[in-house]
Amino acid sequence: MKRIVIREVILYLFLCLFLAIWMHWNAWKSHPLEQLQAISTAPLGWLHPFVFTFIVYLIIGVVRLFIAFVRKFKAR
Repeated sequence: MKRIVIREVILYLFLCLFLAIWMHWNAWKSHPLEQLQAISTAPLGWLHPFVFTFIVYLIIGVVRLFIAFVRKFKAR
């Protein structure tokens, strides 16, 4: 159980980093320090990267559950 939690936390953090770089690539390239300072003025403040990552994580989770269900159904 502990390994599953660690794996999911690593997946979530990787997804957060990936989305942050992907969504704001031009800002990260040109002025990364200003980009980090601008997080506090975002609509949700410091929570906005985590909220959007959680939404994407939930979507990926639904897809993963669907794939697991299909695999289990095919195994019968």
